[in-house]
Amino acid sequence: MSTAFKRLRGLLRQNEGVDRLLRHNPLYYRPLRALLRSLDTLDRDGRRALSERLTARTLSWAARLPDGLPAGVPLEQRPLLDKATLRDHPERFRTPGLLRVKAATSGTTGIPLRLLRSLRCVASEQAFADDLMARWGTSFGGARLARLRADHVKPPSEAAPPYGVYRGAGRRLLLSSNHLSPATAGWFVDELKSFRPELLFTHPSSAEALARFMREQGVTLNIPLLFSSSEMLQPNARALLASTFNATVIDYYGMAERVALAVAVAPEAYFFNPAYGRVELLPLDDAEAPPGCRAVEIVATGFWNEAMPLVRYRSGDRAIVPGSYTRADLDDVELGLKPVLAIQGRDKEHLISPRGEVLVGLTHAAHGVRGLIRMQVVQRVREAIEVRVVADPRGGPLDRARLLSNLRDFVPQDMHIEICVVDDIERLVSGKTPFVIRQLS
Repeated sequence: MSTAFKRLRGLLRQNEGVDRLLRHNPLYYRPLRALLRSLDTLDRDGRRALSERLTARTLSWAARLPDGLPAGVPLEQRPLLDKATLRDHPERFRTPGLLRVKAATSGTTGIPLRLLRSLRCVASEQAFADDLMARWGTSFGGARLARLRADHVKPPSEAAPPYGVYRGAGRRLLLSSNHLSPATAGWFVDELKSFRPELLFTHPSSAEALARFMREQGVTLNIPLLFSSSEMLQPNARALLASTFNATVIDYYGMAERVALAVAVAPEAYFFNPAYGRVELLPLDDAEAPPGCRAVEIVATGFWNEAMPLVRYRSGDRAIVPGSYTRADLDDVELGLKPVLAIQGRDKEHLISPRGEVLVGLTHAAHGVRGLIRMQVVQRVREAIEVRVVADPRGGPLDRARLLSNLRDFVPQDMHIEICVVDDIERLVSGKTPFVIRQLS
């Protein structure tokens, strides 16, 4: 790729106006919005036909991969794709093309993934979000929106207010969640009262922390919609957020790999969107589940990213379904006609600072770190963290300086960071490798 093109792509990603144009690219955005408006009118056969058509298109894209199977090979006859394979050999899952958007994530398992997205994929993500918001007469672009996520507003060690910045002609408020603590919560509440957002876009852990501080002070806010994503939202937390913010709480399960999407507007009722990706729910015989329920593995094939068409991707997440669900019921779940009770696998990836701030955004710390395969963050006391790293000697020595610099974007200077190279990181009984382990007393 030429240097000039790299510079152009960097400019596009940094310019708000151009970013908005890419997300609302009429070539892709408008047709998909029309398709989504028709989805509710489709019965079981109509949804299945749509899924088959979109699956066939993805398989035609996947046929262009270096090791791609012919498009005519049925989905069920194709191998499952796991995260480790995608991590170790991302080049095997990239189709030829120039107009690509880079993305990266460490995921909940601490495995950094280097991803590519097409322009169609960028616009489709916006279309799905706006279609959801349209049910309440708004959109991400049109609403007065406050973000309480992992936005890097300023270094966490800069303790003085303000803790937010305005964008989009004053219609967007970016709040620094890593400055939220019992001592600063009043500033956040006052700013939100003054701003009067129609929509709060947040990580569950950040919104829960603010809600707890508000409850301790006997304060509430009136924000019509609260949109949470990127972490698990527990039922009791949903109730806390709904009452504290007087909000309709929308929990959005998506993945950086862009293969599956599910939404819950009520407790224990996550519906998959069959136009987003082809979901397969596969048995997990030894998995733990609440009484009267069982767990199934989420495997999915994305429909909108021709730059990196992932087929039968093992998400690492699981859905909890009633024990009474038959195979026919699971088929209906895959088509978005029946809900699952919960989706597990995205636990809270945050730390607690010495002042009680909830520090998020840590999954971005692995970005661009040479020699890093996996990482895991352990916190036993508020004043320090241990970062366990599995390194790859084939990629050269671990770039400790880059990793430490990345971590300091989210971790204040008064917290000690110890980087330890290990042979493997800690696993749960379930086999999962949590990204953050908090062992605070």
